[in-house]
Amino acid sequence: MDHTPAIVRLRGVNLNDWYAANTREAQAEKPKRPRKPRKPKAVAPAPEPIAPAPTRVLRPGPLDQLLGPVDLEVDMAG
Repeated sequence: MDHTPAIVRLRGVNLNDWYAANTREAQAEKPKRPRKPRKPKAVAPAPEPIAPAPTRVLRPGPLDQLLGPVDLEVDMAG
């Protein structure tokens, strides 16, 4: 396998002349216009802070205090 470029092998082109004819210096880019700063949006007044809900404390107790009295006559009728 030959390591010379195909254009040299097939057409007999001198790469130094070809490079000089087909390349040029890169053009300097135009400087981009500077960005304008945005106007700040109107700041809404801060809402009043919400007080945290009181924490519930679980206390063990007798079930009689937790459950209401049961009326057996009403339960049987329904």
